[in-house]
Amino acid sequence: MVLLPVYGIGQTTFSKIISNYPLDPETAWVVAEAPDGYIVVSWGECLGQDVVICGVVSKLDKNGNVVWFKQLDFYPNPSSSLIIKNDKIYICGGTNQGEIQVVLHCLDLDGNTLWNKSYGEPNKFDFGAAMVFTSDNHIIICGTRYPDEAGQPLRIVYIVKTDLDGNLIEEYIYDFQNNQSLGWSIIETKDHQTVFSFDACPTSCFTDFTGGVASIDSIGNQTWYLELPLSFQPDQPTVIQADSFMLIVNWHTMTSLPNHDLTPPTLFYLSLAGEVQDSLVFENQSLKKIEDIESIWENGMVGCGSNFIDYLTNPDPDPGGWVFRVNTSKQVLWERTYADSSFQASADRLQSIIPTSDGGYIAVGRIVNNMTGVVEAHNWILKLDSLGCLEPGCGETEYLTDTKEATFINGRDILIYPNPATDYVNIQLPINYTKDNMSAFIVSINGKTLKKIDIVSRETRLTLPKVTTGIYFVIITKGNEIIVSKRFQIIN
Repeated sequence: MVLLPVYGIGQTTFSKIISNYPLDPETAWVVAEAPDGYIVVSWGECLGQDVVICGVVSKLDKNGNVVWFKQLDFYPNPSSSLIIKNDKIYICGGTNQGEIQVVLHCLDLDGNTLWNKSYGEPNKFDFGAAMVFTSDNHIIICGTRYPDEAGQPLRIVYIVKTDLDGNLIEEYIYDFQNNQSLGWSIIETKDHQTVFSFDACPTSCFTDFTGGVASIDSIGNQTWYLELPLSFQPDQPTVIQADSFMLIVNWHTMTSLPNHDLTPPTLFYLSLAGEVQDSLVFENQSLKKIEDIESIWENGMVGCGSNFIDYLTNPDPDPGGWVFRVNTSKQVLWERTYADSSFQASADRLQSIIPTSDGGYIAVGRIVNNMTGVVEAHNWILKLDSLGCLEPGCGETEYLTDTKEATFINGRDILIYPNPATDYVNIQLPINYTKDNMSAFIVSINGKTLKKIDIVSRETRLTLPKVTTGIYFVIITKGNEIIVSKRFQIIN
């Protein structure tokens, strides 16, 4: 249960861009609160392996600093694929090499693997998207099976039931919309139903998508099923329980309002029997997408996603991270969009959000650096107060920086000059700026690191390598956090 906060008391806020591997892309998928910080699961490029994608598990302290991180051999997933329970970290997803199967990892709070188990048929493509711990001490994983093989059109909802040590108890499959459905989220309701959500495409999987919610009993029998409206927009519906009587699931509706999104995101309010009671449509003149919703028990819910603010006027709009809060009366209390100030880096989306014990919220996603072409994406960690603000008095749209460089919020006052440069560049930190664990990189346009130095004083002269005339980049890191990425020209 999350209680309503007293605004502004003891709520830490920050926006951090984190890369656990030097200049390699990562995208934060899901976050959970640990006793003394947060656990974030990302996907990232595997180091020293032939496979492309690995799972990265990071422990952050309460101020968003990386305490430790681990690389695991699995493909992570968004939604509720991360749970901390009984001083253990549980993560589900899919294996990342060989025959793709559902995988469940169990770690201790220091990130050490206690065990991992895989489920499914080796000749199928099985994937775990979300999980729930049930009141009768089981773990239930919801995902998808491709009955033929990966990439083929047939797909069905695949459910795995295990004990608390990951030992398989039972498997279930559910066919919705002629073998065209993917499982996305799963919960146990207060009356002990297991309810899961999915999306499906009845015919073409190009222009007609539908969402759905279904309930099963303790032995896997379907007790009810709800089909959500058709939409042009594919999505990942998430189902939550808001109070003792109400479920909420996100999807889309169709509208014909001039100069409005034709498929606006919508919250559907359901009874525990799966009957639609009401809906909340985000009718807006921007293009929004919900990625995650979380219950604030008996006080509404909070959600996150992406918002293309100027999509009506810009043929190639950049998205921002979108957060919103809805009360029990189905009223939007506030909406915030966090965007980068320049067209050179985009706050691509927020993928997961949770209420925190200090009365605020933490959301994770990614920021894409379009400026350098070097780093495709970074983990983005956004800790907000109870009104969704980084700073008191924030507005509906907030820009992370007020410069024309992709410097992000924690590096906006760092100066790098001259530009163009011949022999050196100067790096000047603001007065009283902590210099602990700071480094500067010179990077070529194709991503090769040409030089690295540690920053140990407020003013640092970085001698440039002997290279051909052209465009290069200075990237400044503080621990695992990227705080500046600046384009400059070297003339020789």
